[in-house]
Amino acid sequence: MSKQEIKLKGNLEAVKAAEYLSDLAASMKSGSIYIQKGGEFVNLKPFGSMEFEIEAKRKKHKEKITIELSWSRNEKDEIEDEDLKIASPDQEKKA
Repeated sequence: MSKQEIKLKGNLEAVKAAEYLSDLAASMKSGSIYIQKGGEFVNLKPFGSMEFEIEAKRKKHKEKITIELSWSRNEKDEIEDEDLKIASPDQEKKA
């Protein structure tokens, strides 16, 4: 199978970025991620254990979050996730 790849880099409103992330999460839960840009597309099938990396940075006037997920047909060891929490400040207050 040939390599399929779609990259998108640019500026968009935070609300739109959140919509894309919500769509990505829903697609992952369904077991199929379909990403299309123009006439190009990539269809991914996440399953089982996956490698998960998240990095958050804050510098003087810039903040950044990077999320990377990868998986293969061979399952890998699961990480302990009890210490990881991703939430908005409102959700944090409820916990």
